[in-house]
Amino acid sequence: ALAFEILFDLGHGWGTKSPKSLEGFTLGLLEIVKREPRVRESLESAIEKFDLAIASDPSFIFARYKLATTEIELGNYERAITLLKPLSSLERIEGITEFAISYNLGVAYYHLTKDWAYEFAEKEFQKVVSGLSSFLFPMFFKNREKNQDRELLALAYCGLALVSAQRIGRDGGNADLYLD
Repeated sequence: ALAFEILFDLGHGWGTKSPKSLEGFTLGLLEIVKREPRVRESLESAIEKFDLAIASDPSFIFARYKLATTEIELGNYERAITLLKPLSSLERIEGITEFAISYNLGVAYYHLTKDWAYEFAEKEFQKVVSGLSSFLFPMFFKNREKNQDRELLALAYCGLALVSAQRIGRDGGNADLYLD
């Protein structure tokens, strides 16, 4: 506990007002990192720790985001959507861009494998493409954040392709409906 209080002081809380919350969050991250060889158990343990971090400090946004992305990894897409939707109205939080939130919302919707969910997934992926392609292509990617944005852009394009592939399969293979 003392180590987390020192880490809390050094890191200025990392977006939380509670050393106990930071402890739960950090322990959750450690579970994700050590997830081999029992992936599911490690992810479930990480979720428990993120839940504890949020219980200690409900305003700890980064813990909510990591909880949501961990839920996606476990296939708990409905819970991930419930956690991410309130975050989608925020522009930038503690190193998480609105585009990362939109991308992960798109992934969660896509995996619901319902026609209506594909519509929502497409909208989320399109937000990423529209938002990032407008200012990324003219720039040379020199710093890490821009490389992360470039990765998100590429992943969003992949997401759009997957949504289109699902539609083509449902429309009897008529790809002409989706090609511009």
